Amino acid sequence: MTKLFHSSRMQLYFNSNNSKIIKEINGYSDNTLLGLNANTHSDTLAEKFKIGKLVLDKEGCENIDNVKKVFNHPNRRFDFSQRGVQTEFAIFKIPFNGDKDLFLQHPIKYRNPLTVQAEIKAKELIAEITENTIFSGNEKLEKQIVRRFEEYFSIIEGYVNAINSDIDTYNAGLSEEIKKLLAIKIENANTAAVTKSNLKPFKK
Repeated sequence: MTKLFHSSRMQLYFNSNNSKIIKEINGYSDNTLLGLNANTHSDTLAEKFKIGKLVLDKEGCENIDNVKKVFNHPNRRFDFSQRGVQTEFAIFKIPFNGDKDLFLQHPIKYRNPLTVQAEIKAKELIAEITENTIFSGNEKLEKQIVRRFEEYFSIIEGYVNAINSDIDTYNAGLSEEIKKLLAIKIENANTAAVTKSNLKPFKK
């Protein structure tokens, strides 16, 4: 299991995407740059490099496995020597669309003291929810598991909403930032072209 939303930060994720944009633009020849319109081409690149948001498929969530076990509780304040403690481990599948690496990023401003873990696969999270008869009281373990999962999903949803908000902000300003970079590169290409045209050939 991996701790979600804490391995890296969204700004570093954005910086990595910016590096890809710069690499592409730096690969343009001067002739290519001179044929570009910064206004229209910035929109083209922004569309190409915009970051897709994470979309959780709550309707597609599924309880794919349940295991019940009985333990003797180690705390002597509880006398479970006769009946033990029944614990249920439920495995849930949470489908999603988007880049799975976003589950490793911490949002720029969002704060939540609660953390969650999951196995991150290409298109789904695998989560383990546990509950036992000590804390479930008179409520059946099955109902308690469902309630625990709802709480778990709510934590993930809060992080995902914050990440998507960061992505919206980043994408909204992407075209303008690319336009500034293109304008500089096009100006440099123009300067190089003018300099080249003013050079006189050496006489033999």
